[in-house]
Amino acid sequence: MSFRSLPIVAFLAILSFPAAPALQEVRASGGAQGPSSGVVRLPLADFNALLERLQGIEPGRGVEPPVDAVAVSAAYRVVVDAEQRVAVVQAEVDLAVLRQDRWIEIPLLSDSAAIDRFTVDGRPATLTQADGTFRLVFRAAPVPGRTAGAESVHKLEFEYRANVAADGGPRSAVLPIVGAAINRIEVRIPRTDQEIRVLPDGVVLDRSVTADSTRVTALAPRTGALTVRWADRAAPAQDEPLRAVAETLHRVAFQRHVAAGEVAVRLEVQRGAFEALVLRFPKEAEGVRADDDVAIDIADGPDGAQLATARLGYARREDAVVTLRYEMGRVAGRVVIPDVKVVGMIQDGHVREAVRQSGFLAVLADDGMEVVPDGSPEGAEPCDPSEVPGTTSLRGVPVMALRTSGLPHGVPVSVTRHEERPVLASAVQSARLAMVVTPDGRAVGTLEMLVQNNERQFVGVDLPRGATLWAAFADGRPVKPSGRDGWVMVPVPRSGVGPDGATRAFQVDVIYYQRADSVAGPWGSARFAAPAIDMLVSRYGIDLWMPDDYRYFDFGGDAEATADEVEPTGPVPPEGRPREAVNLDGRRRDEETGGAQTVSAFSGQEYRQAEEKAAAPSPPQVDPHFIGVIELPKAAARPESPAPASRGLLPIRIDVPRTGLLLSFHRTLVESKEALAVDFRYQSAAFVAVLPWVGALAGLLLGLAVARLAHRSARARRLSAGRAAP
Repeated sequence: MSFRSLPIVAFLAILSFPAAPALQEVRASGGAQGPSSGVVRLPLADFNALLERLQGIEPGRGVEPPVDAVAVSAAYRVVVDAEQRVAVVQAEVDLAVLRQDRWIEIPLLSDSAAIDRFTVDGRPATLTQADGTFRLVFRAAPVPGRTAGAESVHKLEFEYRANVAADGGPRSAVLPIVGAAINRIEVRIPRTDQEIRVLPDGVVLDRSVTADSTRVTALAPRTGALTVRWADRAAPAQDEPLRAVAETLHRVAFQRHVAAGEVAVRLEVQRGAFEALVLRFPKEAEGVRADDDVAIDIADGPDGAQLATARLGYARREDAVVTLRYEMGRVAGRVVIPDVKVVGMIQDGHVREAVRQSGFLAVLADDGMEVVPDGSPEGAEPCDPSEVPGTTSLRGVPVMALRTSGLPHGVPVSVTRHEERPVLASAVQSARLAMVVTPDGRAVGTLEMLVQNNERQFVGVDLPRGATLWAAFADGRPVKPSGRDGWVMVPVPRSGVGPDGATRAFQVDVIYYQRADSVAGPWGSARFAAPAIDMLVSRYGIDLWMPDDYRYFDFGGDAEATADEVEPTGPVPPEGRPREAVNLDGRRRDEETGGAQTVSAFSGQEYRQAEEKAAAPSPPQVDPHFIGVIELPKAAARPESPAPASRGLLPIRIDVPRTGLLLSFHRTLVESKEALAVDFRYQSAAFVAVLPWVGALAGLLLGLAVARLAHRSARARRLSAGRAAP
């Protein structure tokens, strides 16, 4: 708010709230009465106090800008040294800072630039490096002396150097720049009559040539780096004829839908210079093109052949490599490999022949393609495929190779396209169900699957009857499952390929809740069903965490148990001693997992007595990789199901502490959608403790009954010593 608008604001404020007290004073002094006069009188002291109050009010904050700063425009001046080895870049950038009165960090240009100096508004600045870029760190505050509206614009000036590359052709330099909306660049090359290009998509505005240099001015698009390339604008007249040797490396790859060809010509120039290269292709070749910036002109040749002229754009006096590509539509039956060769080189508008021409012909076959010779080759000599030099981007395995010369050659082959066989493209390497069961039959299950997928969009899981889905995760990220009732479809990505060429496996988790068989009373039996998966499962493991004051035995079902029976463990632990966990075979669980899960293996009553006696009981230990803990209410028969409004939302992960006795089961090679269930019998610890005494008492009573019967029988017979002797 400016000082000029204060009287207007003060007048509006006077009409609102301070007018009533002032009007009372006016009425008491006999001045104007009521609003009909159109005049409000206010003492000078009250008016000054009102002005001070208005000056202290902070103006409201507007909408925060989306970025800290924006590069408005940039100007670059590039000067190449006399030896054409280093390019010196001087840059001026106008930076508009949108957020004031704070420290900001602005990414500027790639850290590949060798910066010589850097200033902001003529003063040294601080640069840091992060994520491959130089970042400017400074205090964004208004600059003294700037007019209103331009106080947030700062001028950045810096200078850096870049190496000049020369690979036997045009020289070039890669220049990192600040991504400004307007980029103007001036390039000066210390050689006369040069063809200068600014890539990508640079527009040349002006070009001037002096006796010792060439200068261009261009506009460049918003990008992170520019490439300046220059070469001689016109080749000088040739005083001697061209003499060169050509080596041709021809590769043909037979793929399922196309036969792709690649021709790499290496020219060894012994004297003279050339501007273009002419190659002969058969009429079967389609889509002849070249890599890099080589222009291709196609013309009809003798005998229905095609002549492809590769124009380099400037005269070459040094060795060069030109690569051309093409395709053939026929990929099955008897095929004659095209005879591709160099038929001439253009020097100053005249066609010259190569002194000597030789090379290799390599044949590659992709998956499902069989390529065998169909007769003896003519004009070529077979060799081992390992003798062919260089590399290629064509897909396939080398199956045959030949040495070629400048003479015409024909290599007939027979190509067979075999039908592809279906294979196992998706499977579950391992699945493990961890289910925590309470004595009243409430259970939370977590199904963890290690999946390899090359075809599926979803992994289907059929939950047990009456189960409620809680959450699903794929590759560590929450996903939105679909399906109806107990059928759950979890969206999954495709498996990538690791550096070793193997298919990468990722984890899929499904968390659900269900009402299961309760474990109650002195004895009984229980049965638990595992989710069915619509993929082949290599190994399926089931871990049941059951109440710890029961004995479990007589395991059965579709999976194999680790041990024959599991019993509650020994006496009550000493005061202050942590609870231990026992596996099916009686070993301590914390020894196997390194203490990752500490669970109770004692009866609930015994441990409650131990906790009451302990003076300072230690807090229960929880698995450190758990994200959350949920306590199931004892009185509730079932927790509330997910609300219908949660459809389409990402789930959260809920893990239940795994406490109790662990019952482990496993199964190998589970077919798609195959149902698994395990069952067992149980006896309470109290029943197991009383059972020996009941047996002893029954034996004693049985012995007394037998003795009494024997006594009665003896009395009835009135046995004597004489009768008993026989």
